[in-house]
Amino acid sequence: MRLWFLALLCCLLGSFARADLSVTTPLVRLLPLRAGMQHEGRITFQNTSALPLTVRVAQADFHLSVDQGAQLSAPGSTPQSNAPWVTVDNRPYTLAAGESVTVPFRVQVPADAPNGSRWSAILVEANLPTVPVNTPDGAKTNVSVQVVRTYVTSVVTVLGETGAGAVLLDFARPTLALDTRTVEGKPQPAHTLNVEFLNAGVQATTALLTAQVFSGGKPVAQAELDQMLALPGEGRVTKFSLPLLPPGDYEVVLLADAGGDDVFGARFALTVRP
Repeated sequence: MRLWFLALLCCLLGSFARADLSVTTPLVRLLPLRAGMQHEGRITFQNTSALPLTVRVAQADFHLSVDQGAQLSAPGSTPQSNAPWVTVDNRPYTLAAGESVTVPFRVQVPADAPNGSRWSAILVEANLPTVPVNTPDGAKTNVSVQVVRTYVTSVVTVLGETGAGAVLLDFARPTLALDTRTVEGKPQPAHTLNVEFLNAGVQATTALLTAQVFSGGKPVAQAELDQMLALPGEGRVTKFSLPLLPPGDYEVVLLADAGGDDVFGARFALTVRP
């Protein structure tokens, strides 16, 4: 929980930091494997600032929840964890300004591993310089914040043959929230569509999510979310960025394309009140 809270805090305050960290490799690794197989992977991260940065690499388990979001826990602590199968060099790395480092990791599936989906995470994190907190009018205070930037790379192993019903994606409880976005340097009112994204099947997958908004049968807005991870028996709240919708009645069509024949959809009615 500490790591996830600090990552969230960093997202809120990261724009004030002079040093920063980025991960340039995919954050979701979906690995179709078999018992006894081995997979070699790499994670590349970069110090994107003009200051030196010390980066830590660690393992963790994680759980997705529509109520509490993503929760981290000790590696190997959950029944569906594959953390004992994953080996990664977790020593600290000191990066000069602009320097990149590639860290290898290995997944070794036991010969007697049962079929099914298992998952864990590799964390890449760094303490950024302490950030002073000023008042809204710019006055200095005695308060400062230690910002921690954390990236979570999901390592998901899928063992066994897939079949009809292995992936079963669905959407539930859509809501519209008034939001503000910066367009050409200026804040603009907008809407965010929040919707629960669920996998009621038995196999993990990733999916391209699309939200299409119609008014009077005509399309008025569309948004996409790519490579959204869907874990069996778990869910998450997804957020689609939409333009500001005028008051009125709307129809929202949601699609989840997991590749091949695995395409799922749902249709909802929403009303924007004055």
